[in-house]
Formats: sequence, C-alpha cells, structure tokens
Amino acid sequence: MECWAIVEMKNVGLINCLSTLKSANENGYYVEAISRAYAIFENRIKRLFSKIPELSDKDISKSSNSFKLRRRLELLKDLCNSKYPLFIKFDQTLIDEILEWMDDRNDCTHELIEKDDDQDVKRIALIGQALVRKLLNESNKVNYIIRKNPEIMTIKTLNQKMYVKCLSKKERIELSKV
Repeated sequence: MECWAIVEMKNVGLINCLSTLKSANENGYYVEAISRAYAIFENRIKRLFSKIPELSDKDISKSSNSFKLRRRLELLKDLCNSKYPLFIKFDQTLIDEILEWMDDRNDCTHELIEKDDDQDVKRIALIGQALVRKLLNESNKVNYIIRKNPEIMTIKTLNQKMYVKCLSKKERIELSKV
C-alpha cells in the first residue's frame, strides 16, 4: 500500500478513500476522484478543527451543517494569519489552492453535461489528488506540534485573543460559554 503521508492506521475510512481516489484517477473515473478529494478535504479540515480546545465536541459535530467547507477554510486561514499556535507551521497557500480548486470543481460540475472531452475534469481530479497529499502533510505538521508540545492543547496555554478575533459575534458568544 502506497503511503502519501503518515496516516493513522485506525482511520480505515480515510485510507479507503485515499485508495479509491488514486485508483479512480488511474482508471479515468475523474468525477469519482473529484468527489473523493472533496470528501477528504471536508474530513481533514473538520479533524483540524476538532483539535482546537476552545471548540467543544458539540461545536464540531454541529459544524457539519452550520459550517461549510469554504467557511472552515477561511477561518483556518484567519487562524494561520493570527499565528494560532497549532497552525503556526501550516502552509497558508494550500488554503488558497483548495479554495481555487473548489471554484474550478464547481464550474466544471455545472458544465459537465455540455462538455465533450474529459480534459478539464481530468485536470481538476489530478490537482485535487495533489492537494489532498499536501493537506495530509500539513495535518501531520499540526499533529507533530501536538505530540511535541502536549501542553499546547490546554486552553490556558493558548492565546485566546488571537483566536477570538477571527470569529463572528455568534461564535464569540458560544466560546464565552465554554
């Protein structure tokens, strides 16, 4: 089994999705590959947010409906810009690349019925696969920071001011209840 990045073996769903993404691209099932890449983006970004101590499990599980992937990525970018400790080494350009990929994916999906060739779909699928690799590597950086500095996961250690300024008023109210 090829390993793009160090993935926890207990996450069989992710491993299967990565494998399906790779084989879909190899076999020309580009729409399937695009769907798998998007699912991995959603899953990994949600997992990154689950590592933020200020957000409760309730906020994370509820966020699947209230936070869309684009909003999560924008918030992640704000956290990176504000030097939030967990994301200090996170590559912010990756966030822009994923957002651009999402726009291309949406355009391609809406025009799918009108297209005669698969070149654009293939291009988007292959870019998605490459971005998944990058995101897994960036996630590993966050996990490394946590492993090397377990105390960083305590709310007292984190500078909440940096984080809170990134949130909407409603989100700040929720945080203040924690």
